[in-house]
Amino acid sequence: MATLNVPPGLGAATLLFWGWQSELLFFALPLALLFESVHWVRWRWDLSDRELTHIVNLHFLLGLGVGLYLFLEKGPHGLFTLIQWLPLVSFPLVSLVRYSQVGTIAYRSLFLSLRRSQRPLAFQRIDPSFPYLLLCWIGAAMQPSEGFYAGLLGLVAWSLWTVRPRRYAPWRWGIALALSLSGAWGLQRGIYETQVLLEQWILDQVADWYNLRNPSEQSTRIGQIGEIKLSDRILLRVRAPRELGDGLLLRQTSYDHYFEGRWLTSGNRFRQMTALPDTLNWPLASGEPRGPSVEVAMRLRRGRGLLPLPGRTQRIDGLQAAVVERSDWGVVRVREGAEYLIYRARLGEGTPRDGLPTAEDLHLPVQEAALMQKLVAEQGLAQGSPEARVQAVRRFFQQGFSYSLVLNPDRWPARTALAWFLTESRRGHCEYYATATTLLLRAAGIPARYATGFLVDEYSPWEEAYLVRRSHAHSWALAYLDGSWVDVDTTPAVWIQEELQQRSFWQPVWDGFSWLLDRWQRWRWGTEEETANHRWLAWLLIPLFGSLIWRLSRRKRLAPPRRTEVRTVALDSPFYEVLAELQAVGYERMPGEALGHWLRRVRPPDLDQLERLLILHQRLRFDPNGLDPADRAELKRQVGRWLRLWSGARASRQGR
Repeated sequence: MATLNVPPGLGAATLLFWGWQSELLFFALPLALLFESVHWVRWRWDLSDRELTHIVNLHFLLGLGVGLYLFLEKGPHGLFTLIQWLPLVSFPLVSLVRYSQVGTIAYRSLFLSLRRSQRPLAFQRIDPSFPYLLLCWIGAAMQPSEGFYAGLLGLVAWSLWTVRPRRYAPWRWGIALALSLSGAWGLQRGIYETQVLLEQWILDQVADWYNLRNPSEQSTRIGQIGEIKLSDRILLRVRAPRELGDGLLLRQTSYDHYFEGRWLTSGNRFRQMTALPDTLNWPLASGEPRGPSVEVAMRLRRGRGLLPLPGRTQRIDGLQAAVVERSDWGVVRVREGAEYLIYRARLGEGTPRDGLPTAEDLHLPVQEAALMQKLVAEQGLAQGSPEARVQAVRRFFQQGFSYSLVLNPDRWPARTALAWFLTESRRGHCEYYATATTLLLRAAGIPARYATGFLVDEYSPWEEAYLVRRSHAHSWALAYLDGSWVDVDTTPAVWIQEELQQRSFWQPVWDGFSWLLDRWQRWRWGTEEETANHRWLAWLLIPLFGSLIWRLSRRKRLAPPRRTEVRTVALDSPFYEVLAELQAVGYERMPGEALGHWLRRVRPPDLDQLERLLILHQRLRFDPNGLDPADRAELKRQVGRWLRLWSGARASRQGR
């Protein structure tokens, strides 16, 4: 069996490419040297198929053991590491085959299903070199870095060049290859974007199921390893004055107790709110709000969820809900409401939806207390008025700290992830900054809480509203100053730009669909005052119905179908006499066999003449118009002539 030979240099280049992408270049260098040395080394091992089968079994057990170890050590992520290491694990088998006398291995040695088979496929042989190169490409793809696709295309082009058809000019082959690789790149990008959209859709569904926020507990990603990938799905549409909207924080929840990467509430009892008589307005404080208003449009799953609100909200106007609850931790929860809400948060002075601080708002966790007190003393964060202390904490995070979505706390057992962030890396995302700020404020004597919600920043001139996406989810600290809870956000403002860089180029298309869905939801769930502006749509029914009636009246009227006479099968065809004569002498016709097939099978005398008669016979039987008198007479005359000749020939044979 012909096999494909790996050209000199391609194997080494592939192994070095795998080592570069997998950060295993230390192992790839000797493997590349051994792979290529087969072209210069003359000695070979005399290995039988039985010995090669034992080597395959050994490598299978080795791979199984490595996979089990990686799974127990790293969980499901270990399976990706196994694929990345497969070129290293399987290299001994490939090298033994390459350095053997035959240089190939039988299929029956590779597959258990063919071990006892006697089929020809079991004895066919294959050179594992090219499949091994494919395995190296797959291993390199497990952790691709910059230059992966360019390197892979170069290796693929090199491989295809060795097996190109020689009858085509190289320039034609090059154009075809360039077109194929360009199409492959487009397909790869499409698959990648589809995967990203699918992952975002799954995350969106899970987040919707759990209403995104738990008012009693919030797990952070402090101390985890990986990279945060947030969805760009639009959750809220906010209309507010530009001077108020840019940088506005919409808070959903707050927490006061921190324990090993989780924020909890020491008590989260909800009380039912009461709307003002004959209105959809829900007061959080007495009196008429004197400040501006912020309009928020959002969707609620099954009419239940937490409302994002500015910190100084005094009253919620236009909230279509039957049951609304609030807690002392600033959480406003809808229990029975419309699936699409459009409400206005009326602002004023103070933060009436939040309760007074408690002893828990000054509590420091045991693991972090010493570090926080040390930083406060070193930085002088506990000096001056409460306002001065808050400003000192802000300035602390403005010196040498940066934003990062990559989670890689390279810590040791004696140091927590938060300590690593404050003293070593000084890089992290909003959860690091919000948690550290809250604990530093407490260490400085300022009651503080951990808050979660959204940042309003992206303005859409087309919609004349701010778009709040899931990637705008944010965390910050709350400090109690002069009888109110004040937002203290120390996360570097560059985090918004970091989020923008992760967006897909398909995002404008999905934003368009989101806008259409928002228009539909506003029309469906809007209040009477809002839907009144859309009643003009009903007038469109008049021209639509008019157009339908006019088109129906102009349609061509079809006459009722004419009755046609159904012809019966022609049973008086003269050709039946021919069939009877042939069957009488032993030309047997199989049941259901077509006449033409039967005649060509038995091949009676004058077959050409019989096929011409068969055509006239079929027309007589199946043509709706039948045969005209002349053709029918011709059929009868030719059949009679054939019968006379057939009878004479039959009598002559019997006379002999």
